[in-house]
Parts: sequence; structure tokens; C-alpha cells
Amino acid sequence: MAMDQSTAGLLSALLGQQANATGQSQLQTGATQSLGALGTGYTTARGDIGTGLQQGIGALGTGYNTATGALGTQYGQAQDYLGQGVAGFNPYATAGAGAVGLYSNALGLGGTAGNSAAQSAFQASPGYQYSVDQATDQAARKAASLGIAGSGNTLDAVTRLSQNLANQDYSNWLQNLSGLSNQGLSAAGSQLQGLGQQASTATQYGQNQADLATGYGTNQAGLYGNAGSSLANLATGYGQNQAGVYTGLGQNQANLGLKTAELSGKALTDAAAAEAARKQQSSGLGSAIAGGLNLGSSLLGGGGLSSLGSSLTSFFR
Repeated sequence: MAMDQSTAGLLSALLGQQANATGQSQLQTGATQSLGALGTGYTTARGDIGTGLQQGIGALGTGYNTATGALGTQYGQAQDYLGQGVAGFNPYATAGAGAVGLYSNALGLGGTAGNSAAQSAFQASPGYQYSVDQATDQAARKAASLGIAGSGNTLDAVTRLSQNLANQDYSNWLQNLSGLSNQGLSAAGSQLQGLGQQASTATQYGQNQADLATGYGTNQAGLYGNAGSSLANLATGYGQNQAGVYTGLGQNQANLGLKTAELSGKALTDAAAAEAARKQQSSGLGSAIAGGLNLGSSLLGGGGLSSLGSSLTSFFR
């Protein structure tokens, strides 16, 4: 029975070593599979982040192009409408500019040549001759009723009347030139205002474009920054998870080795104890037999049994 216990202990120790080797292999296989899954997840996540980044950049680019296109269209329409408004004042501004020239020449600002040019440009009004004829006929009838129709005073009065009418007609012409000049000045002011609005529109257009470009760049930077942070966090998590797998593998392998060593040591200790007990039992049996043989030899007076007893004692040790 003692021999069986010793053999069982040795077999238990050997089986424990084999179980340890199998467990270590399984732990290594599990760690390898975990690392593979982590690597696959890491690669997939990186690809998803890159895809999301490119989609975001594409969406930003589309929005930017759409906004700049709409802004350009609105700017073009505004400039066209403002241009039409400015052009609408051209006839009045042109006429006013011509009136200013004639009015200045009529006032003598252009010298003798200018004054002559103004007088040459003057045309009697359509009702001037009618007014002269009416005034002359009235003066003649008055003179005839007084009996002085052909006198010098009558002719002088008719002449002065004609000159006064001519001066009045010329004065009216100058007033008309002045009014036309003022009208041209007002038209020029309106055109200047329209040109100012065109300039303001152009400035605002440039500012809007700058704002769009700035926003586009800022949003792009934000996308790249977020992607970089996500990739950094992903890489950090990947490294930490890898470290966790290796740490867990080492701890599990160490624990398995310690447990195997503990069980194997106990099995070997039990086997050694069983072997020692067996030897002790065998040694006691040999001593008893040898003692009996020695006693018999003494009683019989022979040495052969004594020698046999010594040999048996040595055998069972």
C-alpha cells in the first residue's frame, strides 16, 4: 500500500506539470487572440476616424463653395442694379454739365470767346416774337390814337420795348440754364451715392468672403484637431489594453506556475513520506526476522542462522 501511495504522488506531480504546460499554452493563445482583436479594432477605428474626417472636410468644402457661389451671385446682382441706377442719371448729369458750361460762359467766366459762344447758343423762345409783335402793335395803335404814329418818340419807345423783351427772354434762358445745372448737380450727387453703394457692396462682399474663408479654415482646423485627439486617445487606449493583456498573461502564468509548483511539491512530499514509511516498515520486519533467526541459532547452537539473520536485516534496510 505504501508503494502505491508513493507512485500516485509521483504521477500526480507529473500530471500537474503537464497541466501547467497546457494551461500556459492556453493562456498564451488567449493573449494572442486578444491582441489580434485589439489590433483589428484599432485599425478599424483609425479607418473610421479617417473616413469621418474626409467626409467632414468634403462637407465643409461643399458648403463653402455653395456659400461663395451664392454670395458672388448676390454681389453681381446688386452691382448690376446699382449700375443701372447710376446710369439712369446719366442724361440729367450730362445735360447739367452742358448747362453749367453755357451758364459760366454767359456770365463771362469763359472770357470773350466763351461769352460769344453762349450768345451764339442762345435761341429766342418760341413766344418771343409773338410778344414783340403784340407789344409793337399795341404801342403803334396807342401812338396812332394820339396822332404821333410816325414820330421819333414812338419809334424809340417801340425799340426799347423790343430790347426789354429780348433781355427778358435772355434772362429767362439763363434761369433755365441755372435750373438745368442744379438738376445736373443733383443727378451727379445721386450717381455719387450709387457709386458709394457699389463700393460699400464690394467691401461687404470682400468681408463676407473673408469671413467665409476664415470660418472654413477654422472648421477644418477643428476637424483635424478632433481627429488628432481621437487618434491619440485611440492609440493610448490601444497601448493600455495591450499592456493589460500582457500584464494579465504574466500574472495568470505566474499564478498557474505557483499553484502547479505548490501541488507538485505537496505530491512529491507525500510521495517521499510514503517511501520513507515503506522503508521504515521494511527495516522493522527485517530486524524482527533477523532477531528470531539469531535466537534460534543460540538455542540450537549453530552460526548459520545468525548469518542469515544479518543478511535479512541488510536486505530490508
